[in-house]
Amino acid sequence: MRPIKAPERTLKTTDHNLFRGSLVHCAGRRLAVIHQHMKQLLTLITGLFLLTSVTTCKPIRFLNATTSKPDEVQRVEMAYGKLARQSMLVYTPPNPRATVFFFYGGSWIKGKASEYEFVGRTLSKRGLQVVIPDYRLYPDVQYPVFLEDSAEAVTTAICTPGLIKTGKWVAMGHSAGAYNAAMLALDPDWMEAFMAAIDGDPKRGSAFDAWIGLSGPYDFLPTDSALLNGIFTAGGQGSDTQPVNHVSAGDPPAMLVHGLEDDTVRISNSKSMARHYEEQQLRVQTQYYPDTSHAATLIAFSGLGKPTDNEVVADVIRYVDQQTGSNKSRWQTGCP
Repeated sequence: MRPIKAPERTLKTTDHNLFRGSLVHCAGRRLAVIHQHMKQLLTLITGLFLLTSVTTCKPIRFLNATTSKPDEVQRVEMAYGKLARQSMLVYTPPNPRATVFFFYGGSWIKGKASEYEFVGRTLSKRGLQVVIPDYRLYPDVQYPVFLEDSAEAVTTAICTPGLIKTGKWVAMGHSAGAYNAAMLALDPDWMEAFMAAIDGDPKRGSAFDAWIGLSGPYDFLPTDSALLNGIFTAGGQGSDTQPVNHVSAGDPPAMLVHGLEDDTVRISNSKSMARHYEEQQLRVQTQYYPDTSHAATLIAFSGLGKPTDNEVVADVIRYVDQQTGSNKSRWQTGCP
């Protein structure tokens, strides 16, 4: 967004005061330029730091320092399985409006829920309950184990008495995590055990009111990437691994967020998903941000991004409220 320029006014004063006013005006303009350059530099440093963290497997939890710990939000860490990576963090504000299940990215090879506390804090301070699951990673596991873990985390959270405070659920993720969110929302097989437990019908549509993908890969096979082939095709898996191939009538609404400067996950992934949604006459909202990179749609939740990046948070919260704003919940909390 371009800054709004204040209207100029004619100064009726002495030459001395006019000269002094010009100096003040000039100094003000220089300060504004310096301030803008400093913000751009901070954004660049943050992006480079995050990129370095991702590529060298160093934690990105430095972004956690940019968000304060809200006193009124309860933070709980709990296990959903017996293995080390089968745990999750839950952030619960007073009287949450909806519950967001956030899946982090990392190419299915790295990441930890504690590194993404800034996402939980930012959303919970705005009245949303947030669940951030860990899941097992490649090369210890291949597809579909990380989806099985993700589904088990959601099921365990919902079925734990008193843990989930709303019956309005949104799946959300960034990058590889957006893939996880999409698959859980679109393919009922992953949530089959939960659906059977909660209403006896394992095939009754999606468990989620909506899903949100931030810079996600939904249509990326075939690929020359040895990593992706190792994760998805080594076991003979193919088109069934692609979220776009699971879009069908009755799927929940989707919000697809992508930066136009994303050179990590091509925007064609979001455009393909949107096209599949439109072919099924399903509700889909696309948000394509100019001058926005792959990492920027995540950095936005730390508050360090450019003004355009920070619009992501407002747009996401607005979308969650639109899709879950009804007074009636689709589900009851807890399992029979």
